Amino acid sequence: MTTRLFYPGSVEDAEIAFEAMGARPLVELSTEDFIRVWCSVVYLNPGLHTDNFHDPEYECEPLVRGVLKEVWRRADAGELLDAELYPADVIRARLMGE
Repeated sequence: MTTRLFYPGSVEDAEIAFEAMGARPLVELSTEDFIRVWCSVVYLNPGLHTDNFHDPEYECEPLVRGVLKEVWRRADAGELLDAELYPADVIRARLMGE
C-alpha cells in the first residue's frame, strides 16, 4: 500500500494545511485529511516524535497533544501505515529543505 504522506513545501504551506482543519473535530476528518494535518504538525515541529504522547513529562501545546492522541487512536484502529504513524520522511524533508 502506498503511503498518503503530505510534504509541505514550506512552513507557510504546513501552517495553512494545519489551520484548514478549523474547528472540526479530528475524529471527523477523513484519514487522508487527518494525515495531512499530522504531517503538517511534524513538519512544523521536527523534534516531535509520535511516541512523545506516551511520555508523561512531554509538554506541548494542547492542539499538538490532541493530534498525537488522534494519531494513536487511528493507529490502534489500523488506519495508519507505519510510515504514516512515524512520518520521518516529512521531518527529513523539512530539515533538508530549510
